[in-house]
Amino acid sequence: NTLGNNDDTNDSDKYPAFYYCLNYKKLNESHLQGSEYEEGWYLPTAYECLDIYLVKDQLNPVLEMCSGWKFDSENNKFWTSSQTEAFENEDGEGVTTYRAYTFSFYYGMPDDDPKDDDRHSAFPIRQF
Repeated sequence: NTLGNNDDTNDSDKYPAFYYCLNYKKLNESHLQGSEYEEGWYLPTAYECLDIYLVKDQLNPVLEMCSGWKFDSENNKFWTSSQTEAFENEDGEGVTTYRAYTFSFYYGMPDDDPKDDDRHSAFPIRQF
């Protein structure tokens, strides 16, 4: 709510990227439940994504060995936990668009997109 008293961050309809990362350990493909690595996963900030981008050439060979995806697709943008200002649409109807930063690991830069844009992916990180 607007007063900040209600924690609705576990609502998958409102925050699907955050929900995915928060509940990453429960997903079958994560193989984390019951391991020492099941806790502490979160959606990275735009700045953390930049730090990852700066070492992606070292990370990609390791990800490839683990059959993971690499940080180099031109068409992939990933959601971050960094929000941007909401604004009213130009259609004159006063509809507010809520936005968050995405990050392109191909270009190494953030962008802001409407939160309801479902073309982007999310990836959790555990500790930084």
